[in-house]
Amino acid sequence: MARNRTPRGTNSVNGMGSITKVYKKNKDGKRYFAGYRAKFKPKDMTKYPPGCTPMFKPGQLGQARAWLQHEVDVYTQSKALGKPYVPPKERKLLERGRNINVAEYSKQFLDNYRSRITGEEVRASTMGTKRASHRHIVDYFGSKLLHEVTTKDVNDFSDWMLQYGRASRHNALKELKQMLRNAAMATDDAPALIPRNPMEGMVIPSAPESKQAKIPPATPEELEKLYDAMPAYTRISIKLGAWCGLRIGEVCALQVRDVDLSHRLLHVRHGLERGEDDRKLHLGAPKTVASNDTVNIPDSLVPLLRDHIRQHTDGKPDSMLLKPKRTDIMNADTLSRQFRRARPIAGRPDLHFHTLRATYDDTVSRVAQNAADYLASTRRHDVQTGVKHYQRSNADARRQITNAVDAALTGASSTPEQTTQTMLEQLEHDNRELLERLARLEQDNRMLREKLAALADQH
Repeated sequence: MARNRTPRGTNSVNGMGSITKVYKKNKDGKRYFAGYRAKFKPKDMTKYPPGCTPMFKPGQLGQARAWLQHEVDVYTQSKALGKPYVPPKERKLLERGRNINVAEYSKQFLDNYRSRITGEEVRASTMGTKRASHRHIVDYFGSKLLHEVTTKDVNDFSDWMLQYGRASRHNALKELKQMLRNAAMATDDAPALIPRNPMEGMVIPSAPESKQAKIPPATPEELEKLYDAMPAYTRISIKLGAWCGLRIGEVCALQVRDVDLSHRLLHVRHGLERGEDDRKLHLGAPKTVASNDTVNIPDSLVPLLRDHIRQHTDGKPDSMLLKPKRTDIMNADTLSRQFRRARPIAGRPDLHFHTLRATYDDTVSRVAQNAADYLASTRRHDVQTGVKHYQRSNADARRQITNAVDAALTGASSTPEQTTQTMLEQLEHDNRELLERLARLEQDNRMLREKLAALADQH
């Protein structure tokens, strides 16, 4: 039986295209003329480029011929100029890109934003920070076309942002750079919206150094005083912050089910978030993906946690570990106020609750055997964050490192007794030098007194 065939192409232009009649069948199976299919395929391509097989209605043969001739002309001109041929679908997207302004793209960027690490949506608090920076970007650039933003414009924006402080400027420039980088990237579905990122290679002015990052860690004695000075129903938070490295929001979000005393494990599953409309606290995702992890509970903390659960919760799995007196979930601001009242009693009015995590982080960095153990124990993706914001350096630690390096390079293995002997020898040497300096000073003083006496006799 003969098969229905689509008529061969007609109106070929330079052997790079064709126009064919298209027939379809209706619901009754009857064949009818549906229009024309124009096809354009450059000689140097094996497949039809995107948008190069458009359909035209019956009676639009003239339009189909004009479209095909136009694509041949575009291809020929591109080759004559030494440029790659851009298919019609991509040209349409590029044209749209040339007409999109900064405000429009900022909204599009935020609406489609996903974590670069996980590809998932980020926390509402993180998006709130991003939206604050984008409000500055839109306030300044607004309706300026995206492809018209220049490096000079960015530098002017940087100067303008100084009125809001160095931290806000740093955040806004970081967001702008990420947005422009995104616009300059082509994907499988769409070409780049701008030819290049005007901020590529630009160094973003640093944010002011965090004052909290300079606060010394708490000592064991200070931590015990803090613990005793806190209200009974929340004092366990001091141990969870300093001994387990939990953030204040993670502490407030703990449920009884998260505490596995049998296996000495603490499951960090939640952080605190607020609804955008009612601002009511609820349990959300932890701060980062790495934060959602299991933490080992120190042996000394097991009986304290057991007593806390028995005395200050009803023991149900979904009960909050810190049970506030008037609400369902402990507010981090409430816990912070209690902490601020306790810190002067401990003799450390400079402490913040986050310093407890810094204390934990700093201690882990000194006892961890390698970077992998450090990252796992502190629930981080990178060491840089810990070094920049949490770890502290002091003279004693640097001296120990110097001695350890010396022992490694000289092939010696210093015992504690040898280290103590070395320190004693150094102290004795320093003492001898001081005594010699004192003797010289006394001699100089005696000579000066003799000269003054001689001058007095002359007069």
